[in-house]
Amino acid sequence: MKYILLFFIFITPISYSDWDDTYFCSTTHHSQINLNGEQTTHELQDFTFNLSKDKNAMVFEHTDHYFENTVIELQEVGSFPNLEAWSAGDADSNVVFLKGQFAHSFVSGRGVTVNIASCHKTN
Repeated sequence: MKYILLFFIFITPISYSDWDDTYFCSTTHHSQINLNGEQTTHELQDFTFNLSKDKNAMVFEHTDHYFENTVIELQEVGSFPNLEAWSAGDADSNVVFLKGQFAHSFVSGRGVTVNIASCHKTN
């Protein structure tokens, strides 16, 4: 019995996520640090996003949150959606997603904004 269990653990393909999955996220930290070093903590809000294969991106729609109507493209190197591990973003905005943990940073002329959330698939 022990060998059968080990077989399934090591041989069965691991797939936690897939394209077009929708995620529900609960924000655990949302703050901004301005250029003077002053930190503002924002209200924590829930949000959803879809991992769109057509757009190769995280698509945030129909959410009353910081990310509303935002599309953040996945980076080609280091993104493995089937293993629930990817990087996304551009020169100013970066997202790292790893097994349900979401970390986002945005740098602008006003300072740095940071969002941390815990997420799970809804479908």
